[in-house]
Amino acid sequence: MNRAIDNARAALFAPSRILIFIALASALFETGCASTTAMRASASALAGSIWDRPRTEPTYDLYAQNMAGARGPAPATPMVASNDSSKAKSDSTTPEADEAKTAEDAEPVAAAEPASTRPRKARTDESVRITLGRPESLPVLKEGAPAELAAADTPRPTFAPSKPREEAAPAAETKQNESMALAAAAPPRAKKPKDPDQKLRTILDEAKQRLEEMSTYQVNITRAERVGSQLQPQEAVLLSVRRKPKAVRLEWPTGSSKGREVIYSTAINDRTMYVNMADSALPIPRMSIPIDSPLAMRNSRHTIGEAGFDTIFDNLFKQLVPAGTPTPGGKLVYKGLEKPKEIDQTCHLIQRTTPTKEVWKVYLDTKSLMPVVVTAHQEDGELLECYTYTQLQPNPEQLASADAFDPDKRWGEAKGLFSRLAKAAGDAQGGSPTKTR
Repeated sequence: MNRAIDNARAALFAPSRILIFIALASALFETGCASTTAMRASASALAGSIWDRPRTEPTYDLYAQNMAGARGPAPATPMVASNDSSKAKSDSTTPEADEAKTAEDAEPVAAAEPASTRPRKARTDESVRITLGRPESLPVLKEGAPAELAAADTPRPTFAPSKPREEAAPAAETKQNESMALAAAAPPRAKKPKDPDQKLRTILDEAKQRLEEMSTYQVNITRAERVGSQLQPQEAVLLSVRRKPKAVRLEWPTGSSKGREVIYSTAINDRTMYVNMADSALPIPRMSIPIDSPLAMRNSRHTIGEAGFDTIFDNLFKQLVPAGTPTPGGKLVYKGLEKPKEIDQTCHLIQRTTPTKEVWKVYLDTKSLMPVVVTAHQEDGELLECYTYTQLQPNPEQLASADAFDPDKRWGEAKGLFSRLAKAAGDAQGGSPTKTR
């Protein structure tokens, strides 16, 4: 009996023990969670005191609210393919999702932000629906319906394909290419033949102009000439020239003829030259000699009247004929820049070939364009003469005087029997035609 009573008492208190055990376990669990939370808070506070991390507050999602306001109250109606799919859709929509959706639709957009800062609503596609709740099932096709989605009623924006870079080229470049193509297709124009003597004409014209700027000039010459078959020794002479009226004075500053002077003036007599011999133990009277007499031509191939630059340029211009005109004889060619062996200087070289096959080379200074070297050779290359011109003085003061080319004023009047006889013989003797270079 007692045993039965004990068993009944044990059965009565068994549920009570179970409940006590469950309550004790729940208390221990809550105590552990609270302790864990406190420890995490203490760790966060401690970390905040060491590292200053900004505290992130929940922000307002303007984009989601605008999209919710733009969505409108009428959702897109999906097409149902069968009763099973409809049932699946109804099952997927829960009361909790409907309540969240209703709350989102009912929330006004204007309450989020003042009207002055509210962004403008963009044009949206009504067929697109955005929700923050549970995802909805995709629309399905009805049986026998065309393969088009419900959202296909809204026209999609179209984009024009970008043009290639070649098509976007500027119009100016296109016109230029067309012009080049037309020019290439057009027949080539006949080029006008260049005058081969244009360079020569330019140099000679400028040289002649430079010469016209000098009324008088003085220059040192060194000459060597072949008279007959004999090459004369080289000699140095000071040449003084008055161009208009033509007058020439020769002076021998060195050599065996030192002190001798010769004057020729067309203003006095264009056929006579006057010679004043150097001082010597035996006085020699002043003489008047025809310019082309054997005595005057004994040491030169030219008369004194040919001395100077005018004769050189006159002979060059005689053979410079217009382009296309037959040359009467000889040839004139510009040979370019060359350095003669007589001087260390680069010059313009003009080569003249006479009808008798003599080859004359005239070297012009590149600055003054006046002759610096003149040579003449026979056809077989034998030297006929060589003249070198140095230390040119344009328009010197000593030649501006009228006495510079007057024998009587420079040397005094002729006196004595021999001087009178020489002058009379010179005035009475006629001369032969003047030679030209």
